[in-house]
Amino acid sequence: MKKAQIFLLFLILPLILFISATALKEVQGPYYMFFYDPSYVYLISSLNLAQFSGYGVAHFDHPGTTVQMIGALTVKALNLITGTGSGLVKDVLSQPEAYLGIMNRTFILINCAALLFLGFFIYRISDSPLLGLLVQLTPFSSAEIFYGLIIVTPENFLIFAGILYVGALWFYLLRDDESAGTNRKFAVAMSLICALGLATKISFFPLLVFPLLAVRGIKWKMAFMFLTILLFFVFVYPGLSNIEYFGKWITELALKSGKYGKGEATVINSAAFRENFVKIFTTDPVYALSFVSVLTALIAGRRKDKTHSPRYKRERLVLISLLLIFLVQSLIVAKHYSQYYMIPSFMLSVTGFLVSALHICGSSEQQRLSKKQLRIAGLTGLLIFLWSCNMIVSSYFEGNSQRIDAESMIDKIDALKKDRLFISSFGSSGSSTALAFASQYGAGQSDTYRAILSSSLPDNIFYNQWTDEFYSLNGQEYLRSELASGKPILLQISHYGNLEKFLASLERVSGEKVVRSEHIMSNAKKESLYLIYTN
Repeated sequence: MKKAQIFLLFLILPLILFISATALKEVQGPYYMFFYDPSYVYLISSLNLAQFSGYGVAHFDHPGTTVQMIGALTVKALNLITGTGSGLVKDVLSQPEAYLGIMNRTFILINCAALLFLGFFIYRISDSPLLGLLVQLTPFSSAEIFYGLIIVTPENFLIFAGILYVGALWFYLLRDDESAGTNRKFAVAMSLICALGLATKISFFPLLVFPLLAVRGIKWKMAFMFLTILLFFVFVYPGLSNIEYFGKWITELALKSGKYGKGEATVINSAAFRENFVKIFTTDPVYALSFVSVLTALIAGRRKDKTHSPRYKRERLVLISLLLIFLVQSLIVAKHYSQYYMIPSFMLSVTGFLVSALHICGSSEQQRLSKKQLRIAGLTGLLIFLWSCNMIVSSYFEGNSQRIDAESMIDKIDALKKDRLFISSFGSSGSSTALAFASQYGAGQSDTYRAILSSSLPDNIFYNQWTDEFYSLNGQEYLRSELASGKPILLQISHYGNLEKFLASLERVSGEKVVRSEHIMSNAKKESLYLIYTN
């Protein structure tokens, strides 16, 4: 094939990825309807870093500093090009959705460029255009990966780290150079990729299994770990002032059974753990089938190939690594379950299928893949692609329905809040709620952000059900006077909270007695709207 034809071939799936991710984002509507936690927090952290004044970041949970640094460069560049002249801070806070939209497009383009490079890289090391195209299906294996693509969170950049990781894995599998120099370069490359993944989100750590098994020699295994740790601290430098908090956060996640490190110190809730473990596999069929195919290949491959060629041994090491990664990640996520936590492993589902197919067909001493191997791999890839197309279309219509649902809630609030005290809670749809929530993560700039927002946001009182606290951009005195004013309260509460807890807090803080409450409406997102009267 000519170079132009190869380029066009490997451009197909990145273009589909870009168009699909862009369409899914557009149909979901603004981030403040669904995804402002933590997208708005990452915007605020990026804004802090973009000022180049040492303000640091308050949000260090993931750690997510790679996303914050790229976000800072994007925010600064966009402001220089399209800024209104009101200054960086005011410009970002006045049009957060515009900045978040460009940040998201930046990450999508990074992922699409990496996917294009992946296709060329696999083609170069395998001399097979088909295999390059099949490996490019990597991000098409799960709806959760597309969820990661449309938000501004670590998951978006984890996709990039996952693409790099897949490329390194296939390089190990197909290489014909077993020299010490190649082993050294492989160890260094994997250190960089793993450090990047870990600094983006700590849930990447099960993927350290493969390089620890694949790098040859104790010396270079130790060098891999040392470089990974060193580079990790380089990447998380903007958040190092919060390293003590990060350590406490990880400890609580390990020792407590509740979400986000809350709940009882029982380590594991056995009933929820079993249910979540099953849910991981039933929710994502491609991942479940990839897991089964890897396990099957490890059993069947032992009987199929007795030559024990170098390729055969590398295939088995890759399959063992994938099986361990899948198991470790699934067990960890089953403890604190959210399906998108599985994205690092979901990025390996396609590779699991392909390596299993190649291994079951029998390894060869030749570097080129046999026609039989490629036919089976091609059929596997086609089925994955067809499933992905169905998933993208379904997600589009689901997103459209969710947006319409959220818009109906916002319209109802606009119609009812006149002459009433409107209070929204964490997780509820609304531009004011999103900005007020994010301003709490302003680190050294929190007071500055609150002062700017207090004069521009129409809604000024909010309720955080996680901490059971009210907060206002205008301060506590304003908060208490408004709650005790006797005005009817229009409450928008998300599924994270409940009315009874809110009413108890309202009486405690305001000193007023709740006379009655009326349920106005609820939506599919499980947001509810209430009218509350006090005496």
